[in-house]
Amino acid sequence: FPYTTLFRSRRRGAGAETAVGILIEPSLEMLIAVLGILKAGGAYIPLDPRNPRQRIDQVLQDAGASILLTPEVLTKAHAESTDNPETEISALSLAYIIYTSGSTGQPKGVMIQHRSVVNLAAGLHEQVYAGLGPALKVGLSAPLAFDASVKQIVQLLHGHTLHILPEELRLDAKGALNYISQHDLDVLDCTPSQLKLLLAAGLTQSSAPKLMLVGGEAIDEPTWARLTDNRRTRFFNVYGPTECTVDATWA
Repeated sequence: FPYTTLFRSRRRGAGAETAVGILIEPSLEMLIAVLGILKAGGAYIPLDPRNPRQRIDQVLQDAGASILLTPEVLTKAHAESTDNPETEISALSLAYIIYTSGSTGQPKGVMIQHRSVVNLAAGLHEQVYAGLGPALKVGLSAPLAFDASVKQIVQLLHGHTLHILPEELRLDAKGALNYISQHDLDVLDCTPSQLKLLLAAGLTQSSAPKLMLVGGEAIDEPTWARLTDNRRTRFFNVYGPTECTVDATWA
């Protein structure tokens, strides 16, 4: 893991619970930024590059972010020490801040502690991923600014591999199925709307993941019945508000 982002952030003042914005498209660099901020002891704030500048400025100002990581910042980075840093964070320290859409008013930042993320990772490992084996290929399909990305990123803690799905595949069911087959994905997260597109494109007839976590919207009864007839894939309907750290219930 390149520690460049980590040490540059620390030199710029990032410490325990320092709010650091990430304005990077889904990529390896995006993940490096997340891990670098966490290793520095800071809290990351994911920003959607497709949002208007006004929205981005509003979030950064509200969160009191003193550092913003962009592709340009990473490009200019130089080699740094690879020593593991010492930080003063604890289970109660801030890990990230994700902002609501603001559809019902002013966007609000949801502040999540490390202990909550660890609890999520443990719950998924024990209840949802149980029996699937090690070294799974997990699709990173959710935007970083959507909390569903957290439950995908934490799979690194259990030795699984992340595959960053290209942004355009979220609305291209045929392309997504080709990607799933080509890379032999084991796990995929999606919304019911995306799932319907995948089913229409032949998900259950082609090589499907071992596990699919479906959430973000209600699953209608006909779709649920169709899923129960499939024996190739384990489908979990997951739900939880951002304040409860991604998933609070599953079925």
